[in-house]
Amino acid sequence: MDARAKRTEITQDRVLKELAHVAFSDVRATFDEAGQLRSPTDLDDDTAAAIASVEVVERRGIDVDGRPTITYVHKMRLVEKTPSLALLCRHLGIPNDKLDLTARRASDYKTAPDAVLIRRVEELLLKAKADNAIDVSRTEGALTRAAMADSKCSVRLH
Repeated sequence: MDARAKRTEITQDRVLKELAHVAFSDVRATFDEAGQLRSPTDLDDDTAAAIASVEVVERRGIDVDGRPTITYVHKMRLVEKTPSLALLCRHLGIPNDKLDLTARRASDYKTAPDAVLIRRVEELLLKAKADNAIDVSRTEGALTRAAMADSKCSVRLH
């Protein structure tokens, strides 16, 4: 553990656990068996980590006998789960949203003829297009090294 992580007690494991608390939180844990909102002191750490805010609203009224009444309404907002789930998925490589256009062995392509290079680029572009990772359009002519250099072929990443 590096010095900063030790000093601040912020580690990768701690961050992942906090993301997991939010991502896998269950709103049912905030209520007791009678359906009443639990006191914050009665919440477990996982549930408490998922709560973004609690608001208590005081409502004044008059009962049927004309006496003043006070009712308290508790409003609770949970942390959004989707960003935490997205970060956990990214950490786990689900889905793989990175496009790898690197050659398997650079030496294979250094002296390769244009046709081999173009075929490999087309394979990579078709794979990326099938994965909905990019839009590929050719504005004119065939896909050649010169066309790519002249910007007659465009690739837009999503």
